[in-house]
Amino acid sequence: MTRTKISIEDVNRLLQLYDPNANMNVNDKQKRSNLSSILTKIGFYGQRNNVNAVEQAINAVVSRNIYMNQSNAATVIQNRVRRWFNQREQQRLTREEQIQNEQEQLQKQRELDIKELREEFDPELLDEEGIFDPERYRQQQHQLRAQEIEERRRKQDEDRQARQTQLLDEFHNVEDINIDILFETDQQEISDYIRTHDKYVYLAYLSSSYFLLRSSISYALN
Repeated sequence: MTRTKISIEDVNRLLQLYDPNANMNVNDKQKRSNLSSILTKIGFYGQRNNVNAVEQAINAVVSRNIYMNQSNAATVIQNRVRRWFNQREQQRLTREEQIQNEQEQLQKQRELDIKELREEFDPELLDEEGIFDPERYRQQQHQLRAQEIEERRRKQDEDRQARQTQLLDEFHNVEDINIDILFETDQQEISDYIRTHDKYVYLAYLSSSYFLLRSSISYALN
């Protein structure tokens, strides 16, 4: 009894089912040989002239290959996700370490600043944590200005009182003045003054008369 071979159409379909990129530019004999090699490769030793059995065997292998490829792809994706997560986690840990170091440095700098402030400023200007308090500083400056104004007024009052005391002392220490001597007049000085006064009055009279005479002559000529 002669076994019926699979038609060449089924051979072509089964070859492309197994490998969509299979080379189909060969003769029919080579195609059948390629299909036989595929069946041997996948371990199918059943009825090779049974199209349904061969197709089921090839489908099983193709499905397994698809599953394996998908599993491999999933593994690749999973590995990528794991690497990405590990990288982000490492970045997070590194950042947390940097933040912790920065906070420690800030704390040390803050303690140093507080120490310098305590050495530089009046302790009364610092709050409970040793930080400079602007409100306390303003109050202190206001008190200092008030004290300066009060001190300036006190000195002015003391200077005024001292001047008044000095004037009173000078007034009480003035020697008695002889009224007769104060109003005594030198007769010679009085006579000289009268003569000088009369001289200037006479000169003024002559000047006035000369001016009037000149005006009269000028009027008469015109």
